[in-house]
Amino acid sequence: MASDTPANPDADSAKKPPRKVVAPIEQADSATVAEGMNVEGKTIRKDPPAATKPANQETIATVPPEDEAGDFTHDDAPADKAGQVIGDYKLLRKLGQGGMGEVYEAHQLSLDRIVALKLLAPELASKEAFVQRFLREARAMAKVDHPNILRAYGVGKAGQYHYLAAEFISGGSCESWLKKLGKFSIGDTLYLVLQIAHALQHAHEKNIIHRDIKPDNILLTKEGEIKVADLGLAKDIDEDVSLTKTGAGAGTPIYMAPEQARDAKRVDARVDIYALGVMLYVFLTGRPPFKGTTMVELIAAKDKGKFEPLRKHSTEAPPRLDLIVDKMIAMDPKLRFGSCLEVIKELEGLGLANESLSFFAPTAGAEVKKTSSPHCLHRRRSPRLRVPPRRSRRLPRKKASRKTCGTGTSSRRKAKSSARR
Repeated sequence: MASDTPANPDADSAKKPPRKVVAPIEQADSATVAEGMNVEGKTIRKDPPAATKPANQETIATVPPEDEAGDFTHDDAPADKAGQVIGDYKLLRKLGQGGMGEVYEAHQLSLDRIVALKLLAPELASKEAFVQRFLREARAMAKVDHPNILRAYGVGKAGQYHYLAAEFISGGSCESWLKKLGKFSIGDTLYLVLQIAHALQHAHEKNIIHRDIKPDNILLTKEGEIKVADLGLAKDIDEDVSLTKTGAGAGTPIYMAPEQARDAKRVDARVDIYALGVMLYVFLTGRPPFKGTTMVELIAAKDKGKFEPLRKHSTEAPPRLDLIVDKMIAMDPKLRFGSCLEVIKELEGLGLANESLSFFAPTAGAEVKKTSSPHCLHRRRSPRLRVPPRRSRRLPRKKASRKTCGTGTSSRRKAKSSARR
């Protein structure tokens, strides 16, 4: 006899296919961007990867998650290697970790200096694609030499570890300062953006495109200098395009240009100008120009190219700056500035950039370095004081009186006339 008792609801629910969940922007990786949309405007949604642990925002020269490398979770996070010696470097303390490995503060024994040491995760060292990307970052850093770009000291392999040694930056990132302050003043914003623009212009002249400009990759030294970091996604215009997947949108979604989200290997310097414009907007307003709860919504908002004017959220911004930002983050690359030099010229013309960061106090005993390199040309000159003309203290000369000047011309004439008589 069949039972009239209803089936177990839990058992039925277990048979149902799992519900598809769209990952929020903060948890999605770069591959989700390409998988969630189509160039022709047709949206194709795929299941996003599981939520991953976000990387430490204050990591020195962090590496963003790659297409096939998930971030480390609490269970499989590698053990802290502080105290170990890897090649010429003794690991002092762990600074952070990301999709491709870990970053440590280390002591270079041979040269007796502190460096930031990136270690490629051992499980990725067996994959040639990730090793090539790791080496590509080192080559890109070595190719550019600019006071506002993080310098590489060396790259190599010791045992099972591939490592990259770079400058150690202890002043934090713009991302960490944004979290503390909410937003920056217009003077500080233009100071930062102009120095970054000069660094990018130098990289572009070397055929290097950064492709991941964002506040977390802009570091501050203890002297208050700006350093553009994380060239892990940097692309050499002349390199083999096979290193980047077709249709893969490498980069950070909020700051990524629409064309980069569709195909990251066929882009030019204008994607960096776009990201710089978005970052300028965020610095000055404390909020991104485009919003979306999912990756697809964010990219769709960028494709429409509509956002609230800069001056609506910043009373400091002059109308001219609003127009400059509009051109930097235009949806069509052809409508943007053609180079960072054009951006620099427009921003310098405003004459509103500070000579140094007002919110950053250099460490005691550290002096802010002043240089005459081109990246400092935007600094506003101090107005000259108008000094009133000096007044002469001499008294005006009095006209000689005939009565008081006995030896004058008139007395001599009288003497001659009397002699004639």
